[in-house]
Amino acid sequence: MPFLLHRSLGSAAAAAAACLWLCALAGASIKFLAPGRFERLAIGLYLSLGLFGLLAVLHETGLSHRAAVLLTLGAVLYATGVIFHLSSRLRFQNAIWHAFVLSAAVCHYLAIFSVLTAIKY
Repeated sequence: MPFLLHRSLGSAAAAAAACLWLCALAGASIKFLAPGRFERLAIGLYLSLGLFGLLAVLHETGLSHRAAVLLTLGAVLYATGVIFHLSSRLRFQNAIWHAFVLSAAVCHYLAIFSVLTAIKY
């Protein structure tokens, strides 16, 4: 989301950001209004949200190669972690899932950092 709004790209970026926020609110509403139910729907919604966000950012912003690779790697790590999140029979699945989430968050942090350090004030 920060990447979409970073360059003030106009109505296309604003529409993509609004769509992302609406999907996020829908997922949060499912979790809040029906806790424990529709778990797979919520996970699918969040994965779709991430993929749409990644595609919108890569298409609209013209990020540097480094930032694009880090964002894509983070998305792949998040999505791969979902496999472990859903594997309730696997020992330590929750710890493995959290390791994927932490690794993906580090990739996204580094992507943001690389963009911010490239800005000329």
